[in-house]
Amino acid sequence: MYERIKNFLINLLGLIAGVIVALIVVALILTLCSWLTQLLWNWLMPVIFGLVEITFWQALGLIVLIRVLFSRDSQLTVIKKTTSRFFKKE
Repeated sequence: MYERIKNFLINLLGLIAGVIVALIVVALILTLCSWLTQLLWNWLMPVIFGLVEITFWQALGLIVLIRVLFSRDSQLTVIKKTTSRFFKKE
């Protein structure tokens, strides 16, 4: 009985540790992508188009906006697929 509880707790701790590591990795990747976007924007856009420089948070927002607008799995695509099932032309 105690062995099963012990194994359960060990598995649970392993799962929690895995989730924490995954969250840290995602945060690091987002930070790196935001920093890279900010760096490239501030290097190219003011010189080429005369635009203002952006902050880290604006770069992160730009990444999210691009993901929403140009993702193949965006919400609009999901809505189109769902509604097309209900309104099939026969």
